[in-house]
Formats: sequence, C-alpha cells, structure tokens
Amino acid sequence: MTDLLVSPQAMTATATEVAEIGLAIDQADLAVAGPTTGLAAAAADEVSEAIATLFDNYAQGYQAVSRQAAAFHDAFAQKLFAASDSYVRAEAAAVKALAWLTEPVANLFAPVLSGPESVAASATALLAGAPLKPVEAALILSESGVPTPSASYISDVYTKYVEPNFPSATAPQGVSTPNGLYPFTGIKDLTLDISLARGATILNDAILQQLAALSAGSSVAVLGYSQSAVLSSLVMPKLLAEGVTSSQVNFVLLGNPMNPNGGVLARFPDLTLPSLGFTFYGATPDNAFPNVSYTLEYDGFADFPRYPINLLADINAVMSIPFVHADYQHLTQAQLDSAVQLPTESPTQSTY
Repeated sequence: MTDLLVSPQAMTATATEVAEIGLAIDQADLAVAGPTTGLAAAAADEVSEAIATLFDNYAQGYQAVSRQAAAFHDAFAQKLFAASDSYVRAEAAAVKALAWLTEPVANLFAPVLSGPESVAASATALLAGAPLKPVEAALILSESGVPTPSASYISDVYTKYVEPNFPSATAPQGVSTPNGLYPFTGIKDLTLDISLARGATILNDAILQQLAALSAGSSVAVLGYSQSAVLSSLVMPKLLAEGVTSSQVNFVLLGNPMNPNGGVLARFPDLTLPSLGFTFYGATPDNAFPNVSYTLEYDGFADFPRYPINLLADINAVMSIPFVHADYQHLTQAQLDSAVQLPTESPTQSTY
C-alpha cells in the first residue's frame, strides 16, 4: 500500500483555512489600531492624562504582540503547505519504488483478464490470500462461566473462525473445562489460576488423545475463546515439551487476553493478585504453533490500551468489556470479511 496515513488534501485544506484565519487577524488588527493607539485625554487634569498614557502604552504593547502572532501564524501556514507538498511527493515516490513488484504481477495476469480492475483484484488476492490447512479433527472450547460449549456455539464458531483457516475432515467436538473466574462467575467458583491449571491438563490430554487416535501425519485444530484462549496459550509450551510438533496442532484464538499486543495479561506480565488467585501470564507464544487470532477493537481484555497511564483509555476499555468481548460469536460474515490483518515482525506462525 503506497498511500500514507496523512491525507495531503486534508492538510492543504487545513493550511488554507489557517491562512484565512491569518487574514481575519490582520483585518481585526487594522480595525483596532487607530482607536487603541490614539486615545485622547478626557480632561486636562493629571489623572486623565496618566490614564490616557497607560491605555496608550497598553495598546502599543498589544500591537507589538499582535505583529509577532501574525508573523508566527504566517510561518506556521507556510510550513503546513510545505508539509502537504512533501507528503504528495512521498506517496509518488512510494508508487514508483513499488512498481518493480506490481508491474510483473499485472503483466502475468494481463493476458487472461479483461481489465485493470481485475488485474489489481487478482494481484491483491495472490499476495494476501493464505492457503487453507485441512485438519482431521477440531476441538472447540468456550469462555469464562461456560464450562461446556453448546452445540449451537460449536457450530457457530467453527463455521466462522475454524473452517476458513483449518477445515476439519470430521465434525468439531466440544471440550469441557472449568472456566471459573472467581468472583465474577460466582463467589464459590474456582479462581482463574486453579481453573487454568485444571483446564490445561484437560486440554493437553484431549489433544494428545486425538493425535494418538489419528493416523501418522494428521493434525488437529483448537479454538479457544477468552479464558480458553489463555488456556490454549499455556498449553502450547507443554505440547512442545512432550514432543508435539507445530505441524500437528493449530490454534484459533478469539478475544485472547494474552494477545501479544493488547492482551491485558500481556500488558502487565508477572503481576499477581493472590487474594483473587489471578496471575497475569504474559503473551501467547507467537512462533510455537500456527495460530490465527481475532481481536475486536476496544475489547478491554484483548485490546487493552498500550499506555495504561491514560486513565480515560483504561476506563473506556473496562467499560467496553461487557459490550464488545462477548460479540465474537455473533459477528456476521460481512463483518468478518472486512477484518484487517495486522502486520507482524520477525518470523512467526501467528496471524492477527
């Protein structure tokens, strides 16, 4: 993509408006110059003369400050016009620099496609599309407070999130885990740490049992949502330690609180709240297993502000949790089709 995040047209319009503000300042300056600098004494006494002198000195000071403000304004407007021109040249240079990549692709498809729009669309699909990775089985986990996923939930999230990435040769299966989150899911429920410890054992065993039942070279997909996304993240290093390879297990994570860039558990790594049995586990391993993560903007669990010192952003994230974090299952296909894939750094098996 060669367009910059700054719109030169908007900058030019802004610069023009700034220049118009400068003209208004100059006109106001001229309008008040005479009345404010030529004040006559109201009477011949000393008091009136002193007051007239005071106002005259004040007005002259105002005129001096006004001239400085006008000079600063003119310089600012010129800089804004120059910045706009610089962005235009930068975009043109980017288009030219990427011509070596786009032109061969266009030439490749030109003989078989009817027009430039088709060439552009096919080139985009060629560069952005990722091949599906079929699997032999799919395991579906649910969110906090829902130990056993329902049949409708399994069908919904499999169709929307797993099948487009890791289509399964067999029907998806639900996996029951504690999914406790004391005190939010009940004052007698399990704490997060205990729930994750027990759930990790259950999920690890379920994956190993599936792999053992399948033929050699087979693979499985695992979907984790909210707490079960954390559970999936914690199981990854366990699987590697037991000899499971990255070609055998694939993950789809929804609203992951351990999302490397935005997960609330990754924002405050190693923080512990003993009274709640709550540990901030850090970030999901990004290169352990193939992993496709879906995150909704303003999801306070998976998209927590980068700078927690911004209290307004923190409050907005927390207040959005009940309204955003529970929406993943209910997104439409049109909304999913408009999802934006984020750029990544260094070799990784994760897609965000």
